[in-house]
Amino acid sequence: MTTTTNSDGDTVRSISDSDMLDAVNQVDPSLANQLQVSMGSVANGTKEVSKIVWHGNFDIYLSAGVLNFAKKVGINLALTGLLAPLAAIPGAEATAAVFAVKQLLSG
Repeated sequence: MTTTTNSDGDTVRSISDSDMLDAVNQVDPSLANQLQVSMGSVANGTKEVSKIVWHGNFDIYLSAGVLNFAKKVGINLALTGLLAPLAAIPGAEATAAVFAVKQLLSG
């Protein structure tokens, strides 16, 4: 995951689909196989990213690959696999982000 600051001074944390796949693979290799099939081009070095932008509150942007994965395997399985790497980020911001992703995907 990379952390940058955008032109508005907001903190942006980004993770590429391929890095997400690697992180999920460390938690659950069989789920990572399903994720790779759903994302398709991840193995070919896609540049798609999911990101969280903090600006007082925060915005979450999920890549098409992550959304397709959630659609294919179902929300509960997607949450289990995709939130594990996010939960590894230290601090209250990460806890809030995990909660927000759960709310977003379950909606």
